[in-house]
Amino acid sequence: MPTRWVYGWFLWCILLILLGSTDLPIRAAEAKQTGKIPPDSGSAQRLPEPFVREALELLGRFLQIDTSNPPGRELEAAKFLAERLYRAGIESRILQSAPGRANLIARIPGTGKGKAVVLLQHLDVVPAVEEDTGPPAGTLEGGVVWGRGAVDMKGLGITQLMCLLAVKAAGVPPDRDLVLVATADEEMGGKLGADWLLKNHPELVRSVELVLAEGGANCTSEDGALQYVGLELTQKVPVWLRISAHGRPAHGALWMPDSATARLTRVLHRILTWRSPLRASPAVAEYFRRLAPYQSEGWKTWFADVEAGLKDPVPDVAGLGPYYAALLQNTVNVMQIETEGPPNILSGVGTALLDCRLQPDRNPESFLWDLQNIVHDAGVQLEVVLRGRPAASLEPARLTRMVDKALKEMGQSSEVGPAVQPGFTDARFFRERGVTAVGFWPFRHAEGGMTHSEGESLEEEDFRFGLELYLRVVARLVGLEPSQLFRTGALEPPSSLSSRR
Repeated sequence: MPTRWVYGWFLWCILLILLGSTDLPIRAAEAKQTGKIPPDSGSAQRLPEPFVREALELLGRFLQIDTSNPPGRELEAAKFLAERLYRAGIESRILQSAPGRANLIARIPGTGKGKAVVLLQHLDVVPAVEEDTGPPAGTLEGGVVWGRGAVDMKGLGITQLMCLLAVKAAGVPPDRDLVLVATADEEMGGKLGADWLLKNHPELVRSVELVLAEGGANCTSEDGALQYVGLELTQKVPVWLRISAHGRPAHGALWMPDSATARLTRVLHRILTWRSPLRASPAVAEYFRRLAPYQSEGWKTWFADVEAGLKDPVPDVAGLGPYYAALLQNTVNVMQIETEGPPNILSGVGTALLDCRLQPDRNPESFLWDLQNIVHDAGVQLEVVLRGRPAASLEPARLTRMVDKALKEMGQSSEVGPAVQPGFTDARFFRERGVTAVGFWPFRHAEGGMTHSEGESLEEEDFRFGLELYLRVVARLVGLEPSQLFRTGALEPPSSLSSRR
């Protein structure tokens, strides 16, 4: 070959390389703007369609089981999971804390190379306050799966079930045990669920490295791009109280300033107009700082240094919206008010149920002392119905890396970091026992918008996204590669998901 042809071929190769690299700055800029990046080579493989269809079919059937709490009736839901696990060759146990109130535990044994990973879900849902006029539970209509619990938390619950089915079908023993724990009673505080389970079966927390629960907090842009995946590491402390006011029963036409209802009304007014000091706990301050880049221009600086923002004589906390504002203060909401007797009779007793959520590091005892001083009425008693306590987990670097890797494989450039939850979840019971528990929400859209709301639903495409993301993360947590799970194919043919497209 002539020398000039060799040099020409060499220069032509160099030119091609240079031309191929010219779009890198453009692609990087596009990733920053859209929240998406070119998928890694590992993302070329996607979940088999029959696998996804079975997940949708199981979700539809799961949503059709009414586990509204009260009364709960989680037993049928536990049996539903147990039956599907049994057909896959996975043993499970159903443990009843009361008649019909069931908890389920299923385990895929690992090789013992590492401690167990627990996937934690709850079977109960909140009851509908008003008649739901949406499609029937379990219906797939217009690309959306409808039903009470689709978001909180049966959608994630089926995602966890599919992880166990896929790991079992892969036929490769994981490095560590993979455990599914499905509890009762989470929506009413967990007394008959996770609290009962850990008190009566403490072996559940032995040799456990990590618990993946609900409660993550994601941030998306206006166009729906996933910007920040928040791993929830701590949450506000729940305190539920029953206030009972007593007075002399009398006819409704009489002047009775010390009646039970008058006393109760005055006390509730004092409580609701009392404001505890605004402050950011260290966890909340860090959460706000990590969210700062994704806020509007007027809020970036405020989020970046929330302590400085709160020093303003009149901080614009209301402008934050209900979710973020709740993280900066103790909140008290009146959930129920009850009296006895007909409308023209002043009842001798009036009661109210208060839902109090304390800042993540606030001691309930000091809060109750302050509240008792505000009540300041011998005819009014406070009864603690539910009392949590501060508990937090350190951010597990291994999990953060795996979530980040899975997102990049799926073409997402989202940041992964810590988050704080204004509500409570069953994760708190594990944290109180020193077990690392993390709230991880794999779906793109924020959980809070559809939780405990009428017309609860989950978009099919979002479910598909979350199913793949969760499976990628769980696979690596137990020492497997996602490709080993993806090639399992269909586990069961879909059959009964009602579809009205």
